[in-house]
Amino acid sequence: MDDEYPYSQFQIHNCPVTFLTSSPSGKLVLAGFEDGKIKVLNLQNNVRNEEMFMNLTDTISTVSKKITSINFNLSTNLNEILLSSGNTITQFDYHKSESIRRITDDRSWLINNNCNYLNSDLVAAIDNDNSLKLYDLKNKSNKPVQVFRNSTDSLTCFDFKKQRNWFIACGTNDGNIFSYDLRMEKLIIDKFASYINETKNHSNEKYPITSVSLSDGPNITKSSSKYALIGSLHNQLKLMDLDIGSLTQSSTKFISNYNEYSINRDISNLQSRQDFDRKIPDKSYQIEAKIFNTDKNVISGSETGEVYVWNFSNPKKGKDNLILKTYNNYMINETQSNKLLSNVSHLGGVNCVLAGGGDGKLHLWENVNLN
Repeated sequence: MDDEYPYSQFQIHNCPVTFLTSSPSGKLVLAGFEDGKIKVLNLQNNVRNEEMFMNLTDTISTVSKKITSINFNLSTNLNEILLSSGNTITQFDYHKSESIRRITDDRSWLINNNCNYLNSDLVAAIDNDNSLKLYDLKNKSNKPVQVFRNSTDSLTCFDFKKQRNWFIACGTNDGNIFSYDLRMEKLIIDKFASYINETKNHSNEKYPITSVSLSDGPNITKSSSKYALIGSLHNQLKLMDLDIGSLTQSSTKFISNYNEYSINRDISNLQSRQDFDRKIPDKSYQIEAKIFNTDKNVISGSETGEVYVWNFSNPKKGKDNLILKTYNNYMINETQSNKLLSNVSHLGGVNCVLAGGGDGKLHLWENVNLN
C-alpha cells in the first residue's frame, strides 16, 4: 500500500495517541493523548501541511488524565464534543472552546473507559466499576439515571446502534459480550472467551475484549441479524452473529431486574461468520477495529506497525478479503511501543486512512478510495 498511496507522518505530540475521532465528512479529526491533551486536524486544505494541527484551548487541556474517548454530538452541527478522562466526563463546546458540563464521580480510582451520545441529551459510559451507566445531560445531578452492573470485570469497549432498537454491545476484560436491547429491555450475555477456548481446545484463557463494532443493518447479509466485529487479545478479529440462538424468555430476563439476571447463552449457539487475520494477533494493547463504509469494510490497527482494511465477503463463506495493508520501512528499527497503531480510521470524505499510536505521531495515507 505504501508505494501506491502517498504517505505522510506528523510528530504532533510527545506521548501516545489514545483516541481518534472524525466528523462524518472526515475533514475534521480530533486526537486525544495520554497526558490529557487534545489536538485538531483539519483536512479541508493541504493534507501535508503541519500547520493543520492546532491545540485546543487550555480549558480542555487542563484535563490531566489520559483521554479515553472523544465523540462529536451529531445533533449540534459538530458544535459539541463529549470526552472521557479518568473519573470525569466532559461536554465541551468546540467552537467556543469552553466546557458546558462536567460529570465527575466522587471515587478518584474510577476510570471511564469510553462514553458517547445516544442522542443529544442521553449519554452512555462504561468504566472499571464493571458498569454501563446512562446519564441525562438535562439532569443537573452527576448521578446516572440508570446503572447496569451485570459484569464481574471492567467494561473495556462498547458500540451503539440507535437504528437497531437502541442496541448496545459491551466487551469486558474477562472475555464476555453484554448485549443490551434498551427498547425491548433485554440483556443477553455471550461468553466469547469460552467460545474461543472451545474452538482452540484451551481450558481457561480470558481473552479480554479489546473492541466491539456493530453492523448498521442488513447490509452484510440479506437478513436483519445483528453482527458484531469482536477484537480480543491473543486472537484474530471475528464477525459474530449476535442473533443466533433462541432468545426466548427462558434465556433472557428484563434488564430492569438486572440484579437478578441469569442470562448466559449456550456457547454452542455462537458462531464466527468471518475471521479477519492480521500478521500477529494483539498481545498487550487495546487495538481499535471497526466496521465502516455502510458495512462494506473493516479496518484495524496493530501492534506491529500495520493498518489493515478488508472487504466483507459473504459471511457464510468466511473468506478473508484483505484489500489494504500498510507498512513503513522506518518502523523496522522502532521499539515495540512505537510500532503500536492502536487508533485507526478511514476518512471517507477525503479518502484517507489515518492512524495514531505509541510514538505521538499521526500517520496518513492519501487517495484511499474504497467506493
